Amino acid sequence: MNRLDGATVAIQPSSESERYCWEEVYKAAVLETDNVQLEQRIELAEGALLTRWLELTNRHENRVEIEAIVDAVVALRTLKQERLRKRRAA
Repeated sequence: MNRLDGATVAIQPSSESERYCWEEVYKAAVLETDNVQLEQRIELAEGALLTRWLELTNRHENRVEIEAIVDAVVALRTLKQERLRKRRAA
């Protein structure tokens, strides 16, 4: 886990061959510095995570990825609450 803007971020080191299909859009959301773009990137990442989670729910051999998805969803929720709440209050 890494920290970014007060949120714990679920970015696991991975090799190119071990990348999760949702990892790129997730990282784009986590690393977005423009709060105007952040909301859209989080929505895209949440959609990709949900889609993949639904694909995996019947396959018990993918527990590691399922746990990574849960961590990523929690991190995105925290990021959304901390960064977007600040933007709307400003």
